[in-house]
Amino acid sequence: MVTRSIPRSVLLLSFGTFIVGTDAHSVAGLLPEMASSLQTSVAGAGQSVTVFAIAYAVLAPIWGVVMARHGQRRTLVSGLVLFVLGNALTAVAGSMPVLLAGRVVAAAGAAMFTPAAGAMAVRLAGPERRGTALAWVTTGVAGALVLGALVGAAIASAASWRVTLAVIAVLGLAMLPGVLLLHPVPPAPAQRFADQLPVLRSPQILTTLGISVIAFVGVFIPYTYLSQSYAPLVAALPGGISTVLLLFGLTSVIGVLASGPLTDRVSPRWMVVVVTAALAVVDAAAVLGRESPLVLVAALLAAGYLSWSILTPQQHQLVAAEPDHAAVLISFNAAAGYVGISLAGVLGGTAITMLGSARFTLVASAFLLVAACWRAVPVPRADRAEPEVARRG
Repeated sequence: MVTRSIPRSVLLLSFGTFIVGTDAHSVAGLLPEMASSLQTSVAGAGQSVTVFAIAYAVLAPIWGVVMARHGQRRTLVSGLVLFVLGNALTAVAGSMPVLLAGRVVAAAGAAMFTPAAGAMAVRLAGPERRGTALAWVTTGVAGALVLGALVGAAIASAASWRVTLAVIAVLGLAMLPGVLLLHPVPPAPAQRFADQLPVLRSPQILTTLGISVIAFVGVFIPYTYLSQSYAPLVAALPGGISTVLLLFGLTSVIGVLASGPLTDRVSPRWMVVVVTAALAVVDAAAVLGRESPLVLVAALLAAGYLSWSILTPQQHQLVAAEPDHAAVLISFNAAAGYVGISLAGVLGGTAITMLGSARFTLVASAFLLVAACWRAVPVPRADRAEPEVARRG
């Protein structure tokens, strides 16, 4: 029965996003070894991270529009094939140009696979379990921050960075039979190229995408510079930054999983308001309680729990507004997230220079408060497609 296969299918998609996320998050930890192997600087090897992020941000919405007429299963298979080829090319790269080409191809596959996984999970689960399905897919990405990145670093330490990427490619290849066996979901109606772009004119859609950019700036300023934002904790805890990252990542996974059922039961719009406002308070508390290890531990755990709890209700609002364009809208939301992450790196560095490492997360609080206030303002027809249970929340 289809209803019985939905949990297994969504779990498979979650594992797929875990593999893709592991690739995206592992490379940053492999840069010194990559630089030594390719006889370049760490900064030079770091271009691979930048190229991946830019390619993903640019290609995700393009693939969402181009592949919409082909159905999610075909898109997932195509994305996995590109992802495997890109990682295989990266693993055997003997020069920086080949390495960068491999990262672009891998990003192209990731940008095709991840949004399609979210869209297919939504179609399989149905409107009443939309938030839960999206949360499980997002859990794969959040889990990659913890387990995936750590395992990738461990493999590189025991063997080499090339083996890490080869293993990721093999895991992607191993996913293909499972994806091919997924219950076929036909493309949504009205999937011609020209029918996709007009949805972006909707004030509701534009508002939600804009809030994703602002919110992710606020989320990733402290995370990008976690060693600075929680410096006293890094110095005090055994394991230092690795322990801090592990605690943050574990609570992130818990937060994502909890956000799904909650999004199905309450208003996704107000959930974003509450989560962004609460996270703004947490970031401010980390500044005010910087001298107290207990306050910093509590702030770190709360920040991890809240940071990834924003994504599911944001995606839910987009899909609820235009269910027939779910893949396209999730793709654009992914691009908005990557824009926010990129801006967070620049703005966070500037904030550290101007305010110092003890107070720069106040800038993140400001962005999060802007996101909360913007989301709290009603938008015409903003909740028109939400389920009745959500509107009652």
